[in-house]
Amino acid sequence: MKPLLTQRWSSLAVVTALAVVLIMLGVMQYHWSRIVSDAAGVRMQMNLHASLLGWRQDFYRELGSASDALQGGHGVAPERSASAIAERYAIWRRTAAHPELIAGVFLVQGPASNTGLSRLDPATGQFVATGWPRGFEQLRDWLQHASAGPSTAGAPRNMTFHVEAAPGSGRPGLNHRSLHLGPMPWLVAQDVPALVSPLMHAPEMHREDRPVEWLIVLLDSGVLRDSIFPELAERYFGGHSALGYRVDIVSGSERVYSSDRAAVADPTAGADAVINVFGPPLAMASTGGNTFAPPIPMRGEGGTHLVHLAGAAPSFHFEPIRYSAPSSDWRLAVRNRSGSLEAVATAIRRRNLAISFGVLLVLAATVGMILVASQRAQRLAKLQMEFVAAVSHELRTPLTVISSAADNIVDGVVYDKQQVRRYGAVIKNQARQLIHIVEQVLLFAATRDSAHRYHVQSLAVADIVDAALESTAELVSAAGFKVERAVAPGLPPVAGDMVALTQCLQNLIVNAVKYGGEQRWIGVQGDLATAAGRDEVRISVADRGPGIPTSEVEQIFQPFYRSASATAAQIHGTGLGLPLARRIAEAMNGSISVSSEPGKGSTFVLHLPAAATGQAEILQPASAGEKVS
Repeated sequence: MKPLLTQRWSSLAVVTALAVVLIMLGVMQYHWSRIVSDAAGVRMQMNLHASLLGWRQDFYRELGSASDALQGGHGVAPERSASAIAERYAIWRRTAAHPELIAGVFLVQGPASNTGLSRLDPATGQFVATGWPRGFEQLRDWLQHASAGPSTAGAPRNMTFHVEAAPGSGRPGLNHRSLHLGPMPWLVAQDVPALVSPLMHAPEMHREDRPVEWLIVLLDSGVLRDSIFPELAERYFGGHSALGYRVDIVSGSERVYSSDRAAVADPTAGADAVINVFGPPLAMASTGGNTFAPPIPMRGEGGTHLVHLAGAAPSFHFEPIRYSAPSSDWRLAVRNRSGSLEAVATAIRRRNLAISFGVLLVLAATVGMILVASQRAQRLAKLQMEFVAAVSHELRTPLTVISSAADNIVDGVVYDKQQVRRYGAVIKNQARQLIHIVEQVLLFAATRDSAHRYHVQSLAVADIVDAALESTAELVSAAGFKVERAVAPGLPPVAGDMVALTQCLQNLIVNAVKYGGEQRWIGVQGDLATAAGRDEVRISVADRGPGIPTSEVEQIFQPFYRSASATAAQIHGTGLGLPLARRIAEAMNGSISVSSEPGKGSTFVLHLPAAATGQAEILQPASAGEKVS
């Protein structure tokens, strides 16, 4: 008992330790998943910001290719500037990826009070005077202000100015020969949309009284909306089959571009990231930080001068023109299609948690299965030890009787013929019992072998019953049991192995003899019944013994099982009779059922499918490994 208690406590300790370890792993996994989720969220935010800047940089390159080509109008003689612009524009159209991006090229010439507008005719390469198109009103007013003088009223708001010093002139900022004629940064009129740049001439051609000339490049909104913006969105926010983000470009409440047909009231509200398309990437224009500084010509004391905005401008940088009237900048807003990056990070965390806890559950289930298997192995080992003890006891009893009888005969104790005959009968019975035990063990081992073969044939039910009763008649008679046989006439034959079925029924009869109780009565009946829509033959063996407890009904068919009451009553047995009977019945496509009531006895029923006469030979046993010969 003590080793058993020690074993149970050890098992309980192992289970408790494993449970604690699993709980600790679960807590740690929960903590780690949160750290990983936070890191994944930060990484996605950084990648998104990098994509936004990359989108803007590529868009600037697209605009820069056109604006850089038209820079040819700068630094040449005034009478040559128009033809130079026309020539470079024609070259750009032949090499540009989107030649339709530029919808028109305009020159603004004349004094501020009377500026004239001319448009480039690509067919002739000449600028032709034209009126101000619709939509250019605010831009026209801004240009007139910018050309009129250095007043900040005409300059882009939120930009600071200084006049570039002229070395040796004695008048800082007023000497036109100090003008810088390098690549000119561009301004953007987002309401048109158009690129705007002052047109500078060679210093030797510059005159202080010459009015400022402006170059306007009108952009095609359709090409931006239908070609360039979708390509950039696919490049930076696309997936394998669809955009991972909803991409919107808005100007105030007006939608410039959207990757989705479904409109939303304010794409910037709740977006994962918002960036200015022109100017500072973030909304810093109103804070005075990182202001863009394109140089522009301004009229002031002493004539026209090139002035620089504070700060250096990088290549392909476009600063928005902000009018005195309220205007809205273009803003790029992106939103993950899962709702937000936070929702994506949360989904990733939930998925990781589900996977992690799934692994832990599998681990816990595996540990549980190992413990259950260990318990079953221990129980099986115990049953096997009990089986060895039972078989040894079963073998020792007849061997002792045989040995004693033989000693008496050898020692001359038995000399009368009648006594010799009686001793011979005892030896014969004990030898048969030994053979029966050995055959039970061998047959049980044989039925576990899938290669075991049965000789299946058409059998009459009465023959099976009679064969079983005949083989057990001596045992039944010696035990003083009365057998009532009742086999219904006209029963259909069954398909099976005669030896096996006789052994099966014999085991049930022997079991009834062992547990038949004081009334010593056994009833063997055969009849026909219908189950599951087919006819079956039922052969029942009943006794009037103490019965079987309900908790042991299923266990009695387990190999080596011996009930506590049987062991206490010193009823001999190996625990193989009923398991062997069930195995044979199942091999014959049948089954065994039992009904029992404590104090009133038990009834075991062998169910066999009925076979039509002449068809039994084609029936096969249940086990695929058992061949019908």
